[in-house]
Amino acid sequence: MLDTNIISVAHIHTIKKFMLIEKYTESWAYKIIQNRFCNKMIFIDCMCSSGEYVSDNNETIYGTPVRVSNILYNIAKKNTNKQIHLYFNDYSKEKIQHLAGLLPNNLNNFRIFLSNGDGNQLLKQE
Repeated sequence: MLDTNIISVAHIHTIKKFMLIEKYTESWAYKIIQNRFCNKMIFIDCMCSSGEYVSDNNETIYGTPVRVSNILYNIAKKNTNKQIHLYFNDYSKEKIQHLAGLLPNNLNNFRIFLSNGDGNQLLKQE
């Protein structure tokens, strides 16, 4: 049975948003990482949710954190001299715990940081 406190329904407009963010991130990340002055890339999502949804057709849909993590993970593997750090936050500890199981493993140059709480506080941290 679907735990709607963790996995919610993603309607077509939300799925399109995920697709747009995915395409934009991939294009943007390759341009940035190829810049000789760039040695570190940071991606922040302060309201990331669980990373997993179900469509109106009951299909599993992955959200922004999963899609972006996979893209940046692959970029990090090809650009080992560049650091890539991702920060994902949500108010729900359960959603963050679920998300943790969907993300790629850290590499020497690729790190994911998970937190739960107020996204505004995350942005104020150094």
